[in-house]
Amino acid sequence: YINTLLEGNSKLSQADEYKSGARIHVMLQEGYAERVQSVDPLDSLSDDDVRTEIFNAKALRPGLFIPEAAFEALTKAQIKRLLEPSLQCADQVHAELLQIATHPLVPELASFVKVLAKISSIMKDLLASYLQPTKEMISDLVEIESGHININHPDVLTSSSAALSSLKVRKGRKRPLLRLFGCNKGLALPEGARAGGEMTMRERLEVEITKGLTAAYFRVAATRIADVVPKTIMSFLVNKSLTEVHDTLIHRIMMEKDWLELLEEDPLVVQKRRECRKVVDTLTNSKKIINELMGV
Repeated sequence: YINTLLEGNSKLSQADEYKSGARIHVMLQEGYAERVQSVDPLDSLSDDDVRTEIFNAKALRPGLFIPEAAFEALTKAQIKRLLEPSLQCADQVHAELLQIATHPLVPELASFVKVLAKISSIMKDLLASYLQPTKEMISDLVEIESGHININHPDVLTSSSAALSSLKVRKGRKRPLLRLFGCNKGLALPEGARAGGEMTMRERLEVEITKGLTAAYFRVAATRIADVVPKTIMSFLVNKSLTEVHDTLIHRIMMEKDWLELLEEDPLVVQKRRECRKVVDTLTNSKKIINELMGV
């Protein structure tokens, strides 16, 4: 039943809204992807934040170029913002699978409440066991993406060059990406100190270049995350449900000591059946009496 719903072969669902597998597809390919791509790479990142990070990276040894450490620190922090929507997507897919598994629309099972309750309990445990490694893998993927900033990646070079070309550098000259960064690292500024006030022309240029490159790298990273996270959810959560649920349910149910008790019908259903039989018997006898009176 679950496989049928997820693969789109169910004849029980209505066509008035997205159902089961279609809902999961929309969550992964439209909802999540659009949310990740719409994240502002510079949201909550002010000019003073960038300026302070640059000062921290330069420390006591200001140089001619923007320190690479500032760019890396800002970019890593922004990439980590992709973790929350990614984990939320996994939770949404898990909730949809749970809805399918714990509320089956199979008419044949409607009167077997104990079977339905057992299936619901098993599926909750099973899907929970799939969700945890899924979220751990997603966390690892975001950590990997933010763990090393590869400015030599072809996509990053292309995106960064486009970002730099949009900036009008003093005297109309454009500096190539690899010459914008030095390796100046040193002591951090005193605790509580922070950049503020009017920026000089040089500081403005450094801030704009750093923000442009941070945004460019973030967009490349977001595109990769938007591709691998849905694949991870499908592999670790959805596909496992398709391949393992059937055998697991049969095994767990058959392992029950009193598994035959699960086949007991709902007492209300039994009572209604008895009442229906009485009504049928009464109508049958009434018809027989009427036919006798009419000489039929």
